[in-house]
Amino acid sequence: MDQRYLNILEKDAKAERLDLHTFISTIIKKYIEWGRYTEIGFVNITFPTFQQIFEAVETEKLLKIGKDVGERIFRQSLLHFFKESNLNALLEYFDLYGRYAGLFDYEFRKHGETNIITLRHGLESKYSKFLVSVIEHAMIRIGGVHPESQIDENVVIIKFKTPEMTQS
Repeated sequence: MDQRYLNILEKDAKAERLDLHTFISTIIKKYIEWGRYTEIGFVNITFPTFQQIFEAVETEKLLKIGKDVGERIFRQSLLHFFKESNLNALLEYFDLYGRYAGLFDYEFRKHGETNIITLRHGLESKYSKFLVSVIEHAMIRIGGVHPESQIDENVVIIKFKTPEMTQS
């Protein structure tokens, strides 16, 4: 390995308070889970640029785009990432997107028979509405579940029961 790269890795590992081996393992994990799939079809832009573009689009247009993303584009992404399109793959995709895309923090938990997804983001309520449009349409189309959503300015909460749970 080029010594310049090794020096950078050692410096960054130290800043993260990790040994070099562990730091390199996290880089490899991110590549395997995310990077190898996003080299084609994903665009990297700064958060302020994304925010300005997003704010320039009318809410109704965003909801229409959200529907298309949820019904059509997410299915294509799931097939690309996981070679299958189902509720489990969709939830895994939300988790990966939350970890690596930088647009929201993703949390999944169960409360009895109810599954709860919480998304926290740094944008306004228009983005919350967009996320709900995407996720609701994806969950209905791909997962066969009809979620209930709560929207706050920077938080989205999605609640649903899986098909197996609703049958028991």
